[in-house]
Amino acid sequence: MNIESSIKFHSLPVDAPLRITSPFGQRDTGIPGATTYHSGIDLGRDIYKPETRILAVAPGTVAESYWNDYRGWVSVIQHRDYRTLSQHMKYKGLSAGTKVETGQVIGIMGNSSDPDKLKVAVHLHFELQFGGVPIDPEPYLKNVQEEEYDLTETEVRAIVRDELERLEIFTNGGSRPSDWAAGFWKWGTENGITDGSNPRGLCTREQTVTMLKKLYDLIGSESAVE
Repeated sequence: MNIESSIKFHSLPVDAPLRITSPFGQRDTGIPGATTYHSGIDLGRDIYKPETRILAVAPGTVAESYWNDYRGWVSVIQHRDYRTLSQHMKYKGLSAGTKVETGQVIGIMGNSSDPDKLKVAVHLHFELQFGGVPIDPEPYLKNVQEEEYDLTETEVRAIVRDELERLEIFTNGGSRPSDWAAGFWKWGTENGITDGSNPRGLCTREQTVTMLKKLYDLIGSESAVE
């Protein structure tokens, strides 16, 4: 069976930019307990968010979910012809037998392991296994990244429409911002950033959507998203 034709990722394994901090293959980390041959790749967290979510790269079924003193919390997903493994998760993942879809959250990036045996920073160790043998997942991830930005105008407009609808209540003042954004929102309100009056100020995502909503109202829904 041709490996390349049997493996296709439809999502990155994290809701963050693709940042590989340790590649597949031979390595010397200098960390006691770490392997010298890396059977996967390490992905860095999103430094702009308090937590980075781990995602399913394709449809499948959770084959294993367990704790290992060196690997920490581990989740293994059986896809059609291959498996993906995520380790050092912050919490125990989904139970074995759970079906997952592309892009579904399967855990949170962490640094779990027995600290007496292995101490690591927050990251995701991600493995791709074909026929029980680990292979380098990087080419398949880069293919996803290339496709990620190849959106049609209709798809872009649909994304904007979805964002506006999802935060409709919030942008109309009917709800509060997320807990992590509350401090930013209070500061932004006091300094006039939330209404777009300070265009050089740094904005949270919710502040940006608020200004998009104002633009949406200004130019009309037909020309904005239809």
